[in-house]
Amino acid sequence: TFYSPSISGGFYAEEGSFKFLKSEFELESLGVAFVDPRRRDPHINLVGVVSVSDRADEEYAVTVRVQGFAREAIPELTSDPPLSEPDIVSLLTFGDTAGGLVGGGDAAGSSGDRFGSLARKAFLSRAFGVAESALERLLRLDTVVVDDEAILRGDAGDADVTLGKEFGGILRVNYTTAVGRLDEQQIEVALELAKYLALESRADPEGNHAIDLRLRIPFR
Repeated sequence: TFYSPSISGGFYAEEGSFKFLKSEFELESLGVAFVDPRRRDPHINLVGVVSVSDRADEEYAVTVRVQGFAREAIPELTSDPPLSEPDIVSLLTFGDTAGGLVGGGDAAGSSGDRFGSLARKAFLSRAFGVAESALERLLRLDTVVVDDEAILRGDAGDADVTLGKEFGGILRVNYTTAVGRLDEQQIEVALELAKYLALESRADPEGNHAIDLRLRIPFR
């Protein structure tokens, strides 16, 4: 009823892929079913596998399993050859196990510093993504992109910031500038002439202009 709704049913899949911890897992099985009419979150059974190699070129078959109600289920990671879950997370995130990262430092710095640098990079990349989303909402923009790679290299002045806004679904304006060099600016305007045809124009402070006629052809 309207005052006491219930959901039942489900779906199943035997092929496909999904991303988890920066890796593309091949789907082995997926079941999503509303088995309890008193709950609005479905019960999930998910199994996926991926092959990854560490920096010593040793290959691991990593399996992720998720079983339980959506709000409570915790992913379980196993591997062949066997690794601990922290090592598997490190392998999927940084490309090596925690032991391999700590043991792989170079002469320029300690191994702990090397692992800390990788962890910092992963954290900052995620933080920039959150910041971009927050700025989009705050400034009511459709696009906010910060060149986090330049900042992570220590070249904050060379980092590009792009602000974009769409108007009526047919006109898009992007403004790009470098943080430390406000004289290096670029404005891009794109006008959608038809469903797959757009006119794009770019200009910079030096008077350089470019006009493109872009045709997009979808493939299915």
